Formats: sequence, C-alpha cells, structure tokens
Amino acid sequence: MKNCNDEKYKDGKKKIKSDFFLFTPDGNKAVLEYMRNLTPQVLVGGVWIVFVLRSNTLEDYMLWGVSIAMAFIFFYIVIANITNFIQQITDHMAKQVENLSEYKVCDNPYNFKVWCKFLLRTLVLVAKNKKSLLVEFILAIIFLLIPTVIVVFASVNSAIQLHKSMIGG
Repeated sequence: MKNCNDEKYKDGKKKIKSDFFLFTPDGNKAVLEYMRNLTPQVLVGGVWIVFVLRSNTLEDYMLWGVSIAMAFIFFYIVIANITNFIQQITDHMAKQVENLSEYKVCDNPYNFKVWCKFLLRTLVLVAKNKKSLLVEFILAIIFLLIPTVIVVFASVNSAIQLHKSMIGG
C-alpha cells in the first residue's frame, strides 16, 4: 500500500510536479518579499517628492542635493527589488534547463553585465525547451510591475498630503 505522503503518488495516481516558480514555496516567498518591499519604496518616494517640492519653493541648493540623493535611493530600491525577484525566477528556470548541453552556469552573478547575458541565455533555452516557463516569466514580470507603478502614484499622493500638512493647506 502506498503512503499518502509519498512524493510520487497521491490517491493512487502519480503526482504531477509543478514546474512553475510562482506555485513553489520559493516562488511564494519571492512574491511576498517583493510586495513587502513596496512599502519602503512608497515612503522613500514620498519623501523624495516632498524634498523636490520644498527645493523648488525655497530655491535652496542644499535641498536640491538632498532631493537628487533621495531620487537615487528611490530608484535603487525599486531596481534592486525588481532585480532580486528576477534573480530568483531565473535561478528556478536555470534549474529546469541545467541538464541541457547548451546550458552554461553564470560565471559571476555579481557582475550585472555577466548576469544579464546569463539571463538572456537562460531565457533562450527556456523558450526552446519549456515555453510555459517563459510565459510564466513574462506574466510574472508584468503582474509585478503593476504594483511598482502603483508605488509611484502612492508616493505622489503621500507627498502631496505631507506637503499640504507642512504648509498648512
């Protein structure tokens, strides 16, 4: 008699293994981490916009310097969050195609140019061999960029509210 907790069998049938990243525990963690990191983006983005508004009103060069620094911090946080998610989904795709002869391991994942080439090679291999993973990758990126766009709007809204409270309007 087969055990119900057996990896290969469930209810007497062979268990289907999901190849999709978003339906794995690692995928769930990656999505939740991505969403959790949106909150600091709204905060930093809102503060950045307030600094821009105040710099423009007061015409203070020191505030403009802080505004530019806040802009770099905001965009760094946004890009780092997106890149982190892409790295995790790329690692999953690489595991799916690592047995192919055309597959090459990423030489230096900390070098952005090398990593981008690895990502492109992996996407090409996935497109040739597991098209469903490529579709999942594209849909995941689209659906995760929507909250990032919302972050920009939320930042503007929070900045307007904060600026109104600062000037008493």
